[in-house]
Amino acid sequence: MSLTVHKYLLPALPTDHIYDQLAYKPTGSTTSALITITHHISCLLESSSYVRRILIDYCKAFDTINHLTLFQKLQQLTIPPNVLLWIINFLSGRTQAVSSFGQISAWLPVSRSIIQGSDIGPYLYLVYASDLRTLSPHNVIIKYADDTVLLVGQHSSVDIIQEYDNICAWSARNKLTINTDDKTKKIAFHRPASLNIPPPFRDIQRVTQAKLLGIDISSTLSTCALCKHDATADKPAFIPHVTAHITSQGMAVQALHQLFTGLIMSKITYALPAFAGRLTVDNWNRINAISLKDLHRGVTQTASDIEEIIDSFDRELFSKITHPGHCLHTLLPPKTSAGCP
Repeated sequence: MSLTVHKYLLPALPTDHIYDQLAYKPTGSTTSALITITHHISCLLESSSYVRRILIDYCKAFDTINHLTLFQKLQQLTIPPNVLLWIINFLSGRTQAVSSFGQISAWLPVSRSIIQGSDIGPYLYLVYASDLRTLSPHNVIIKYADDTVLLVGQHSSVDIIQEYDNICAWSARNKLTINTDDKTKKIAFHRPASLNIPPPFRDIQRVTQAKLLGIDISSTLSTCALCKHDATADKPAFIPHVTAHITSQGMAVQALHQLFTGLIMSKITYALPAFAGRLTVDNWNRINAISLKDLHRGVTQTASDIEEIIDSFDRELFSKITHPGHCLHTLLPPKTSAGCP
C-alpha cells in the first residue's frame, strides 16, 4: 500500500494542486502550516488595515468522503489503470452493521469514507481536496489535512463572502458538511491601533482569539495568544502540578529527565519557530524559571535557556527550508545578485 502511494499516487498529483496542503508531505508539519499562515497574514497586512480569516471545520471529513466523487478525481490523474482499479477495489465492496442492545442491523454497503489507519487513506483525502481553490489569486487557502483556513485582505477584488460562498458550493458538490455550529470561526487580524474593523457576516461566529493546530492566535497576533497555552499562558499551575507529581514517584534521574522532556519541554517547544519571534522578555523569563526550578527539583538534568532553544530550532528549520523541495522554500525572499546588499 505504501508503494502504491509513493510510486504512483503522489507522483501523479501536480505540485500546483497540493502546494496549499501542509499535511501528508515529507516536509509538511503543523509548524510549517502555522508559519505559512502567519507569513501570509503579515504580507497581507502590509497593504491592508485588516485581514479576515475563516477557520473552516468539516463534520467528520474523512468519514464522509464520497467514493464516486473520489473515483472521478482519481480518474483524472495519470495513474496506471491497474493501480487505479486496485484503489477502487480497496474501497469498494465493504459493508457495515450496527449492534445495539444485542440486536444487529442489516448489513449495508459503505459508499463513503476512506479507510482511516491505512497508508493510503490520508493521501486519498489529499486528492479529494486538491481542487478546492480561491476565486482570486490574491486570496489564500491553507490546508492541514481537513483543517482549512481562508485568508482575504481588505482590498481584495473578491470579497470574503464570495470566497466563502465558493467554498460552500465546493463542499456541497463534494458532499462535505461545514460545521457552522461552534468550530467554524472568523477572525479579523489588524494592527493593534487600527479601528477599521469589518463587521461580522452570515452565521459564522466572530472571535478575537481561536486555536489553530494547537496554538492560540489572536486578532492582533499578540504574543500571549501565540504561546502554547498549556505550558506558558493560560494554565500556569499545569507545570508545577506535573513536576510535583512525577518527582513523588521515586523514579531514576534519567527517567525523570525523559518525562520532563516529553511532558513539559515538548509543550514549550511545540511549533516554536512559528511564534518565537513574538515572545516577550516576560515569556522568556517564565520559561527559563520553569526549567531552573525543575533542575533544582531534580526533574531535569540540565537547565534550558529559551534563547538557545529558539536559536537551535530556527537554525535547524532554516537549514531545511533552503532546500528547493521544502514546502516553506517559496516563502524565502529571492536571492540577491553577488555584490548587492
